[in-house]
Amino acid sequence: MGCPSSKRADVVSKESDVRVELDFLEDEESDGSPGDRRSEASSRKASSRKSRGSNSVGDTSSFDAWHRMEQAVEDEYLAEEQYDTAIDDLLAQRHPHRGSLKALPILESTKMWQDMAVGIDYEDGFFIGEPFTLKKANELARYLRRPDANPIPRRCVYEVLIAACEQLEAQARTSGAVQIVPPPQKKSDKLFVCGDTHGQLQDVLWIFQEHGNPAPGNAYLFNGDIADRGSNATEIFILLLAYKLAAPEVIFVNRGNHEQRDLNERPFANGGGFAWEVRSKYPHDERLIDLFQRFFCLMPVASLIGSWALVIHGGLFRDPDVNIEDIKTIDSRRQPPTNLTSRDDRLLFDALWADPHNDDGVIMSNNRGGYSIQFGRDVTKSFCERNKVQSVIRSHQLPKKMRGYEIQHDAMLLTIFSASNYGGVCRNRGGVLIFDDKGPAEVKEFYAPPLDRFRDMCTENLLDSSRTGLQHWYAAAKLGEIGRRQRQETRSAIQSANESWFQLLYKFDAQGRLLQRTKEIEEALKNYEAEQQLNPVNAKCSAMPEGDSCRSSSISSRTQSSTLSNKKSQRISERISVSKRLSDRISGKRLSDRKSDRKSDRKSDR
Repeated sequence: MGCPSSKRADVVSKESDVRVELDFLEDEESDGSPGDRRSEASSRKASSRKSRGSNSVGDTSSFDAWHRMEQAVEDEYLAEEQYDTAIDDLLAQRHPHRGSLKALPILESTKMWQDMAVGIDYEDGFFIGEPFTLKKANELARYLRRPDANPIPRRCVYEVLIAACEQLEAQARTSGAVQIVPPPQKKSDKLFVCGDTHGQLQDVLWIFQEHGNPAPGNAYLFNGDIADRGSNATEIFILLLAYKLAAPEVIFVNRGNHEQRDLNERPFANGGGFAWEVRSKYPHDERLIDLFQRFFCLMPVASLIGSWALVIHGGLFRDPDVNIEDIKTIDSRRQPPTNLTSRDDRLLFDALWADPHNDDGVIMSNNRGGYSIQFGRDVTKSFCERNKVQSVIRSHQLPKKMRGYEIQHDAMLLTIFSASNYGGVCRNRGGVLIFDDKGPAEVKEFYAPPLDRFRDMCTENLLDSSRTGLQHWYAAAKLGEIGRRQRQETRSAIQSANESWFQLLYKFDAQGRLLQRTKEIEEALKNYEAEQQLNPVNAKCSAMPEGDSCRSSSISSRTQSSTLSNKKSQRISERISVSKRLSDRISGKRLSDRKSDRKSDRKSDR
């Protein structure tokens, strides 16, 4: 794929060439609103980008080819964005009363959006609205697994986004651009950190199916780049926000470099597509795209998980001595800048676009345009030491070994990527980082099937579970009330025996780790073998309940001259005796005193 970035960069520096781009706006200076001209400019820009990128992406399964294509696309985007910024600056200077075409105001009140939502009729399909509950969010997740699932109704999308904007505004007033994610406190609590999903709904649904839906004690953090490339980013956003509005502590979402308008306006083939996804599902509604952009500008830039990790989409910074307080004060309520004139511009841009390299220092990146950076091992180490965090977790890149994660910088930097089979061609695995009450525990990798196949699998599983449930109900009905009670008693006895054996064979140390009672088991086996060698008959009898020793010896004498079937029953009886003998040696108490054990002994003797 060709990359015109070098030509674009040369054009940006020439004001005379930039002024040529203003001619189409000069002709209509006297009439038309700025909004009309903005829509004309955006449509003209999108059509030109579409024509430039229509032949740029070929069908390839090679990671190297995909990686080169992705770098070229983002390089082209950054060059075009710099070019567009120069045009916008000249327009603002020439027509100051109209303001900047690229500056989308962040309204302090959501009343305008609420008034618009009230005027939208409810459509057929799944309904979700206030009050938001986890039950409704789980129903939405089940609905999205159905093969006949339709786009979420427009009115519901408006209501969810408006409520999410209000929630994020309140959160930003207290924590700024860094959200605080509580670490797991209990042994059963989990926190799952996910990377890029890029509109691949099947990956999100697969993760929820494997690790459980978001709930108290089972929280998720999505590290940006939900939009673009895939065709179901709208459903992912609404699903995550439905959980977050129901219980803010179960879902956390960071902003990525694809949560911005200019990338969203690019075609799918050129690394964008989110705006076109919204237009295809909700035609003639440019205001909904504006509302999504308002939500993107309110998303936090980073998340802090106690002292364990800072989670940020791109990476660390070119400026020295950056601390977490500096990240909190970033002015993130805007589209990411490309003209990096201030420290705040550089911090926001690097947080979304930076990449690591394996050496030391900060270098200018050749992969993502002329002004993005790559940070080295020493930058990560100094940042962690200065801010007293153990590691930095990022996303933003497909790992080179086609895994769902990549560890760098002396295990202080982890890249997590959750879009399996990225773009439908990369054949990579996705990954999820799991935190427990002791910190980062492991990375679980997965490979989700395509969305239509995943939905068929969910339908098949539902039918199988329903069929199995009917079979169990029919079998229980045939047993009758007495049979069901006996079966329940048997299950309770088995569960009690399993718990007893677990306590006998395992123990917990001072740190709460599960250990096997190896020494106790070995000593019990040695004692039993010694007793059996000295007096095997008494060893067998001593394992039996009191009062049954004479009967046991007579039975053992009869079994020596019995048939093959009786020999089998004798071996079973001996195994039961051995297990009970071991349990007595380990626990110091006689489990054979239980009535249920006596009944089983008598049955085996018979």
